Amino acid sequence: MHDSASLVTGVAGSLFTNAAGATFVHTGLQDGVVQWGFVNHGLVNVAAGTLEFNATTFGGDGTVSVSSGALLYFNSSNLGSGTTIGGPVRSPSTRSPSPAPPRSPP
Repeated sequence: MHDSASLVTGVAGSLFTNAAGATFVHTGLQDGVVQWGFVNHGLVNVAAGTLEFNATTFGGDGTVSVSSGALLYFNSSNLGSGTTIGGPVRSPSTRSPSPAPPRSPP
């Protein structure tokens, strides 16, 4: 996925399978967004930028590699067992830190 490309579908139950021996690479400097089921039996390589899995399921027995300075982000997504991830991963609570709530005067 280059630059701000996205894999988006409006069809419920859509699924993308990254086969054994295959590589899915995100090289963009902007966010890439995947919004459908993703089964990884190969390699997902986040080489640059941010790759976001939004409101989907990510599973399989493949490997995920996240390069220094790149980011893998799961937003309202389910991460299946069997996936090996190397590199920085964030969830919604850590991607954009919320400001501290206002304090009441004593």
